[in-house]
Amino acid sequence: MEGRLSSYKTVSEPAREVRVCYEADVVVVGGGPGGHSAAVAAARNGAKTVLLERYGHLGGMATGGIVIQIPHMSDGGEKQQIAGLCQEWLDRLDVIGGSLHPRKEDLGSTDKDLVARWRRYMGNVNKGRIEHTAWVDPELLKCVLNNMVEEAGVKLFLHSWGAKAIAEEGCVKGVIFESKSGRQAVLGKVVIDGTGDGDLLPSAGAEYDGTLDRSLRSSMLALVFRLGNCDYQKLCDFREAEPKKYEELMKELARVAGTRLLPLPSPRNDVLWVNNWIPDLDCTKVEDLTKLMPSLSNT
Repeated sequence: MEGRLSSYKTVSEPAREVRVCYEADVVVVGGGPGGHSAAVAAARNGAKTVLLERYGHLGGMATGGIVIQIPHMSDGGEKQQIAGLCQEWLDRLDVIGGSLHPRKEDLGSTDKDLVARWRRYMGNVNKGRIEHTAWVDPELLKCVLNNMVEEAGVKLFLHSWGAKAIAEEGCVKGVIFESKSGRQAVLGKVVIDGTGDGDLLPSAGAEYDGTLDRSLRSSMLALVFRLGNCDYQKLCDFREAEPKKYEELMKELARVAGTRLLPLPSPRNDVLWVNNWIPDLDCTKVEDLTKLMPSLSNT
């Protein structure tokens, strides 16, 4: 058992009073895309809203995780299916040069040159037609999300980890969170778990299934990183001109790195983001989450 947390020993935590630092109509835990949208929508509709986020920024995987693709907002037809707050992100980013996507008038187009151009960007061509998929600058998106929260009047707590749901007689009344200010509570009429992994479900008494199907992409963990001083269009030229050589080099890179690496674009041609999947890790285990960085840096 040396070096691992034992499941056999326990310690007693003394009972204590937890200060209620805020009361609201709606409490949202997690400031990623879902939680951010829930908080902004609630506040814009007149609800007194508080948003708890464990990191020092909003956006979750879309910003801090560098998952900068906003995919499949249309299906290859001329009409856009997904819009709302997601489209508002892009509208705001367009003004400051923080997004890359096809023009709305080009959606559904089969124009040979347009299709050839956008085929270089994963998710921008669907069955030979232009699809609305966007690529965003994660740092500029952080700024956009901050602005939306402030404009909507959401009470924001950053660096605050939602630790436990406050449940009474089967009803969630609020959330206890941890921060540099200690252990505090926020009470609300409606509590929304926007953590992505359902972190509050166990303490809320809700049923959940933690079973992972290792064959599914959604059950794998990935570490994303950026590379600067690149030329994405030159990479695409090489991939299209010499596909066999490209595949050989990518296989060799995967062998050396010990994992599959996938180079993808960003709004800037000189910056690549690279996605790599690490198998056999569980996102609900802190030890597995800790393994992500060494798994790449030790190669």
